[in-house]
Amino acid sequence: MDGHKSKPIHGWRDLLKEVGIIVLGVLIALGAQQIVDDLQWRSKIAGAEAAMRDELQNDDGLQAYARLAIYGCVDGQLAALATALEAERDHGGPLPALPARWPSFLTWDDDAWRSAVASDVTGHMRADRMAKWAGPYVFMPVLTRENVKETEDAADLHTLAHAKAPLAPQERDRLFLAIERLRRDNAIIADGARYFLDHLHEDTGITLKPAAISDYLRDARARWGPCIQAPPVYEPNEKPYTAL
Repeated sequence: MDGHKSKPIHGWRDLLKEVGIIVLGVLIALGAQQIVDDLQWRSKIAGAEAAMRDELQNDDGLQAYARLAIYGCVDGQLAALATALEAERDHGGPLPALPARWPSFLTWDDDAWRSAVASDVTGHMRADRMAKWAGPYVFMPVLTRENVKETEDAADLHTLAHAKAPLAPQERDRLFLAIERLRRDNAIIADGARYFLDHLHEDTGITLKPAAISDYLRDARARWGPCIQAPPVYEPNEKPYTAL
C-alpha cells in the first residue's frame, strides 16, 4: 500500500499559497514566543521592583530617618565637647569626656538596584519608570562615602581617651579640627538623608511605615534622650543642615 504522497505544486499560485502558510506559521510562533518573553520580563520587573521597594522603604529609608532624628543629638554633643575643650585651654579645666553615644556605622544598600541592572531588568523598563527608581539610589554611594569619612574623622577624636592634661597646643588644635570636621560630616549626612527621603517619595511614591517610625523613635529616645527629633517623612522644602 502506497504511503501518503504530497500533491505536486502546479503553478505560482499554489507555490505562493504554500509559502504563505509557512510564513504565517513562523509569524504565529514568533508572536507566541514574544508574548511568553513579555510575560517573563513583566514578572522579572515586578520581582525587582518589589525587592527595591523593600530595600528602600525598610532598610535605607529607616536609616535615613534615623540620621535625621539624631542630627541634633550629635551636633549638641560635639558643640559641648568643643566648649569643654575651650575651658581646658583657657581655664585649665579637666579634659573633656568623649560623647556617651555615637552614631552607628551604617551601610547604605543598593543591592536590589544593582541586581536589577545586572540582570538587564532595568533595560526592559520604560525609560521614565527606570529613571524614577534610579533617583533615590543616586544618594546611596554618597551617603556610604560620608559615613566612612565620619568614622575616619572620629578616630582622631577618640584619642582623647588616652590623652593627659594639660594638652599640648598642637594636640588641642587637632581635636578642635576633628570636632569641626565631624559637625560638618553630621550635617552632610543629614542633608543626604533628607534629600533621599524626598526623592524616595517624589520619584517612587514610597513612604515609611508609621509603625516602624514609632518603634524607632521609642527606642532612640530611650537611648539618646529628649534630643531626638521626629522629622517629617517628606519635606521637599526643608532647609539644609549644611547652612549652619
